[in-house]
Amino acid sequence: MVKILSLSLLAFVLVSGSDYSRANNAAKDAFKDLDCDFDDCPKEAPEPKVIIQEKVVEKPVIIIHEKVVEKPVEKVIIQEKIVEKPIYVREPQTSADNVAVEQSGNMYNSCQEIKETFPNSRSGYFDIYVGDRKINVYCEMIVAGGGWTRVWQAEHDNYHQTQFDYDLPYSFVEQSVETMIAYENNGRILNPFHFKTPQDWKIQHPMSYSRGKTKVEAFDGYSNRSYRNRHLIYGSENFSSKCGDDFSGGDWGKVCITNTQAPFFASFNHSQKDYCNTSEQNYNTTQCKDARFSIYMK
Repeated sequence: MVKILSLSLLAFVLVSGSDYSRANNAAKDAFKDLDCDFDDCPKEAPEPKVIIQEKVVEKPVIIIHEKVVEKPVEKVIIQEKIVEKPIYVREPQTSADNVAVEQSGNMYNSCQEIKETFPNSRSGYFDIYVGDRKINVYCEMIVAGGGWTRVWQAEHDNYHQTQFDYDLPYSFVEQSVETMIAYENNGRILNPFHFKTPQDWKIQHPMSYSRGKTKVEAFDGYSNRSYRNRHLIYGSENFSSKCGDDFSGGDWGKVCITNTQAPFFASFNHSQKDYCNTSEQNYNTTQCKDARFSIYMK
């Protein structure tokens, strides 16, 4: 490279003192000892220019979002669900209902026979014949299929006695297959439950026994739900507070069906006012007022 530069310098010196041709010839003469022509001699490759680009890399900024988490508060909302139990509201009986039965000319022996003959009969009073005796009775024609003859109803709300009789002759009661107990309150039937008539009830009014207990399958008169292996309890002796409590002598009395919402008619045979509860309640939950404990059979 030094040699090439020296020859080039010489050529440029000559150019300054003579014309271009003399300088050109002189340059060629300077290269005559080389192995290549002047124009063909390799030129030294220029030194590569290394350009370093400095890239400014910004350090990433990490942003931490602090999330404020409130401690959850458990809200317990207790909703009291009010379940309205269907209550049959008795429609007033029209004279046409009785007239239809009377005009048939038949002698009916029970409300069930009337119901079978006149399926659309309304609840109310009808004449039936027990033997040769004509008796005006109340018939429940809607609840639990209808056709129920009322054989007894509490006349007031403060009994204080141990002996009771049905409102119908025992000749009718003895033929009974099913019994229903319920409250009646101003034309409404409350807590109706029915079951197979116990043999004891065919012989004597249940509230006249000192103590009685029998296992039954009870049915809710509205929903027809079955309650198996329940105890029907009846009698005039004392007990503690629940339907299923054992009798212990004394003079309070109760009629109820264990573990159901059947009537719990209590405290008859005592000077204190009678109670009209459900069998799941304590005996002294609700005193009788307008409600009347009733017994039906068919």
